Amino acid sequence: MGIASLLVLAACGSNQGNGKATTDTTASPAEHQMTDTGSASANAGTEHTTYPGYGIMLQQDCKTCHTPDKISTGPSFMMIAARYDSTKAGTVEHLAEKVISGGKGSFGDVPMTPHPSLSKADAEELVKYILSYKN
Repeated sequence: MGIASLLVLAACGSNQGNGKATTDTTASPAEHQMTDTGSASANAGTEHTTYPGYGIMLQQDCKTCHTPDKISTGPSFMMIAARYDSTKAGTVEHLAEKVISGGKGSFGDVPMTPHPSLSKADAEELVKYILSYKN
């Protein structure tokens, strides 16, 4: 396994075990945006950044494995939004629980790191932000 793979695995597991969220306090939201995929930031516009979940996403490790419009270690936000019906009762709550508890199988065999320190309310706001990418 290469060094890059080890770094990705270490970053994805940064919340696991200690029950505390890892926050990058050295980078501003603007710097976080600049490290995005570039095309996603240019194509997505600012409508997604108006969601409260956008700020929550920046404070979590989501961008380690997900991007707005491309498959990375995990599915893109657009893929997730396309799969789930945000108008169906219980969808946001169900997905928020998946963010908190982690798991695998919905988009392949790569597990999603659990985020146990994320409150249910914050996880729901994060999910609403991700579902805003539905076409």
